[in-house]
Formats: sequence, C-alpha cells, structure tokens
Amino acid sequence: MILTLPSYAHGLVHARLDRQPGISGFGTVLHLARLNHFTGRDFATAFGFGFQYREDLSQVLAFSKARQVRLARVVTGAEDIPEMWLAHAWQPFEGNLWQWLPWRLRICPSCTRSGYHTNLFQMPWIERCPWHDVPLLEQCRRCGTSWAEGFKHTGILLQCQCGLDYVKEKSVLGSALAQEEQRQGMVDAYLAWAQAQRSKAALIGPEESDPEAKLAIAALVAAPASLRPWASMWHRSSCDIHCRELWRRPASQPPERTVRKDAIQYAQSFWPGLPGMAQLPQTLWPILVGVTRELAAGLPDTALTSREREAWSLAPKKHAAVSSSRMELLLLPLQRVVDGLYLDVRVLPRSAYRTLSQLAHRLIDNDPAYAHGASGSHALLATAMSKVLAPAYAAGFTLVAGRYLPALYDHHRLRAGYRSPWLLLDHDVQGALSVRIAWSKRRSWTSIEVADQETPKVRAAAHHAKKSSTRPKRLRG
Repeated sequence: MILTLPSYAHGLVHARLDRQPGISGFGTVLHLARLNHFTGRDFATAFGFGFQYREDLSQVLAFSKARQVRLARVVTGAEDIPEMWLAHAWQPFEGNLWQWLPWRLRICPSCTRSGYHTNLFQMPWIERCPWHDVPLLEQCRRCGTSWAEGFKHTGILLQCQCGLDYVKEKSVLGSALAQEEQRQGMVDAYLAWAQAQRSKAALIGPEESDPEAKLAIAALVAAPASLRPWASMWHRSSCDIHCRELWRRPASQPPERTVRKDAIQYAQSFWPGLPGMAQLPQTLWPILVGVTRELAAGLPDTALTSREREAWSLAPKKHAAVSSSRMELLLLPLQRVVDGLYLDVRVLPRSAYRTLSQLAHRLIDNDPAYAHGASGSHALLATAMSKVLAPAYAAGFTLVAGRYLPALYDHHRLRAGYRSPWLLLDHDVQGALSVRIAWSKRRSWTSIEVADQETPKVRAAAHHAKKSSTRPKRLRG
C-alpha cells in the first residue's frame, strides 16, 4: 500500500513530498503550485495536463486516470498511480459512492495553511480534521465563495477572490513535516480498516437524486475501535435521520424447507424490478394493513364507498359514499386472496422499489447461507426487505391515492413528505451479517412536484447550451 510519494518531483521545489502521508492528488498539485508560484495557466506545462474552468480540480485528480498518470509521471518519475490519490481507497464499502453524491472540495484550514489535503476530507462521514479537530470547510468562510469559483477568478489555488489566502508558503516550508508521525499513524489505521471493510460491505441506495443522501450515508458508517483515538473526526448523526440496525440471529438448527422457500419466493417477487404483483409473507399482513388504516384515519366518512372501505380493510361506516367505487382504490391496497398475500408493486415509489429489488437480489444470491442454514442470514435479509417495504408502501399509497383523495394530505405526518432508504450490508463466510438502514430527511411532496415541473425548463436550457457556439475556456500552458 503506497502511503507516501517518492522524492522526485521533476526538479520542482517541494518540502519533502515523500513525507506527506495520505496526501491527495489535489494536495500534491496544491503543494507544488504554491511553492513554485504556478497559476492555472502554468499547469499544462508544469504537470502535463490541462483542465477547464468549469471543472473542480480536486475531483479531476481523484477520478481522471489519464491526468493522475501524467501527474504521477512528473512527481514520482513513474506511471503508477499512488493509491492514496484514489477516492475509492478511502471508502469502507464496495461500489461507486460518488454516483449518488455531488463532489465538493473540503479542506481543513489548518492543514491547508501548510499545503496539505487528503481525500479523507472528502468522505461524507468525516466532518472534522482528525489532527486539528476543526470543522472542514466547503467554501470561503469570509464570503461563502466555492473554492472552484475562487480559483476561476484568481488563478491561484485556494486564494479566494475576496483576498483571503488559505495557504501560507512559509508554513509549507517550515511546518510541512511537523505532523508526519501523527498523520502516518492515522492514515495507516484508516486505510487498513477501509480495505478490510470493502471486501465485506456494500452500499445500497435509491436510484434517484436525493439532496439529503450525504447525511444518510454518513449515519451508516460508524467509527471502528481501531480509530477511536480520532473519534472526534466522525460525523455526528442528525436527529432528522432515522436509523435501524439489524443483526443476524443464529438458530439451533436450519429452518424448515418451506420457510426458506417462502423467503426466496418473497425475494423473487421483487427481482429483477419489473412491474407486476409481488407475493408477500403472511407476517406482513398486520403491518401493511396498519399502514393503510393509519392513512385512512384522517379521511371523512364520505370519502370512500362501502366496497372501497372493505378493500382497505376498514370497518363499515353508516355514512359511506354512495357513488360508484373507483377501480384504482379497490386494487391499490394490499390484496389477500385465499392463502396468499399480494401487492401491486406499481404502488411503490420507483426509487424504493429499485432498492428493494437490489436487496432481493442479495437474498437470492446469498450463496454462503445455503451451506450454513442455521446462520439466520436469509431471515435477516427478509426482515430488512420488510423494514424498507412498509414506509415505501405508505409513501406510494399516499401519492397514488392522493390523486383521488386530496384529504389524505391533511394528515400532519403525510404533509412532511417521503424519506429515501439507504442500506449498508455487511457479510461474512456465512452470508449476510448485519444491515444498517438510514432514511434520509423528509422532503415535502410540494418540492418533488415543483422539481418535476422544472424538468422541461432544465432540459430546454441544456439543449440551448449545446447549440451555443460559446465554449468554456481551457487553461493552456
């Protein structure tokens, strides 16, 4: 595992880059650019790559392999990309975290003063510097300008247009090695933990844009025992994020064949995520019926006909509506047919349904559990599916039924909106070990409707931008 850089740097002035544990690609460019007085226009000549003003340089150097190779050739004399430059190396789970989250450069003002930045600061579960115990900044603390915008105006990395400079060149030369030992110990421990976790943990999220995803994902990742000396850097859970943690419960003997068959059938109803009727276990009947009754509690007696009330598993009312029943409201709720329990999956929000289908695939593909039948792995995943299904059913039922019954939105809880589920799944040689679920902060139905209405305008603006002859400026050496 490469934690430091060889002292090569192509003859450039630097304060021992080979003794900067965990430094990122952006931190490397920051260090060299400020000591050698390079502006943005010098980067192509000095480092071998160009970029555009609209790009975030820290993001480019975390994900662009071509530019990482060019920078590595200048800094190390070889084309091997240092592992600490890769954002993926700092994730404690498999998958592409940044397909869900927007990338914004975050800095520790104390570390930046000496020209140091690490991709650890970019992880959403880290909110304070582990060495200085100060909050990480995403924008200038004086004027609120983003770092990329400040660089666009000044051409100097981390020098804001308001005049505030976050790098002190004397500090880069004088104190660059002052915290080498502390940084080395922390970086070693963190990367060893992250590497071990990536082989046994997976993040499952909704396939939609969620502005509150950062807080939900941060709540899923807990500080391990090996990093307790730096526990203050960890994100503190928000009261707006609801979390549940489920653990596997081993049994004295494997479950009956019918029980395992029911669990697999339950999962196959949601995989591969196509429209249709899902067959649910009987244990979900009281839970989902309770959801339906709670939603209907705020409706006036005349809102539903007698047949609709029966379909919703509600008690008959003397003053029920006498108009014809609406087919959508008859088929919308949970259906009990003979000994089977069925749900039209089109009722569920699409993002939650895709999350359920991914979780179902994990259950179907949970191969180690077949050799360890008493591990409780299948039961754990089935329980996790049910925990996600109940609030998803409530949200989807509200959204669809609300088209016919606007009075549903008079309920104080329904006015609050929908939460998106995020899951962190841990597994071992016996299958799924634990599942952590975090529901993001509620978004109002109004904000979702407004976003839908704005979509055509956004697309039209994007189409106009493509046809425009004006091209973004490119920095050239």
